[in-house]
Amino acid sequence: MPIYEFKCEDCENFFEELIFTAQQSSEAVVYPSCGSKNSKRLISAPSSGGISSSGKGCAPTSFGGFS
Repeated sequence: MPIYEFKCEDCENFFEELIFTAQQSSEAVVYPSCGSKNSKRLISAPSSGGISSSGKGCAPTSFGGFS
């Protein structure tokens, strides 16, 4: 279940939405803050998978004794 980024075309705010497999792209995505169905899905960069929500990744901070 991927999370997609959207932009509300009415108030121009950005938001993310979890899209289930059963949901088709033809269905309107409602922006929760203003209730608008006039949203556009944005193209976003793929996740690296190694970064946690704290901003610290799983990789070591130094390699082979180099900082």
